Formats: sequence, structure tokens, C-alpha cells
Amino acid sequence: ENSWFSGQCNVTSYEIEELLATKLKALYQRKKGRDLFDLYWAMIHLDIDTDKLIHCYKVHMQHAVDKPPTYKPFLVNMEEKLTDKEFTEDIYVVLRPDVEYDNREAWELVKRELVEKIR
Repeated sequence: ENSWFSGQCNVTSYEIEELLATKLKALYQRKKGRDLFDLYWAMIHLDIDTDKLIHCYKVHMQHAVDKPPTYKPFLVNMEEKLTDKEFTEDIYVVLRPDVEYDNREAWELVKRELVEKIR
């Protein structure tokens, strides 16, 4: 309840796995450390169906690129990004001071739980 709306409404949204699939796609395609953070944070705080997420990722990538990356190209892509200061530091300016976060720890979780399933 507030001064400009009273009542109920239905809101259509994505399932979390589809939303995170777009984050995984973005993690590969652009150089924004926040994509890694978002995946990591969701995975440690939410109950994610990783098989469903990977399925959605593969569908999105088939429509986005001619040849979707498999495990090895994804690893190479990320290892390069993890040595890039712009990628590794962009998230810290927007994190609350009480949030502890480590890019390497996040990458190990995302790699183990998601990227290793892209084969």
C-alpha cells in the first residue's frame, strides 16, 4: 500500500535460472566482474537448479553466437579476465563495506558448479 497504488497485480518475470544463464553468457562475452559476483552471490544464497541454468545458457548462446564456447575456451577467457585489473576491481566500488568477496573464490565456485558442465 502506498499513495499511488492500492491493490494487487501480477508481474511476469524470468525464473532465476534463466536470469543467471544470461549472466553466465555475459560473463563470457564482456569484461565486467559484476557478472561473476552476481552468479557467485546467487549460488551461495539461493537454491539454483544448475542443470536448468546450463540448459538455458546453451539455448541463449546458440542464438547469440555462431559457435557457442565450450569448457576450454570459457576457461581461457576467464583466466585472461582474472588477470585484468578492470575486471577484478569493478565490483568493489558498488559492494557494501560489510560484504566480503574474492574473485578467485567466486570463480572456483562458478567454474566447478557451472562452467565444468559446459561440455
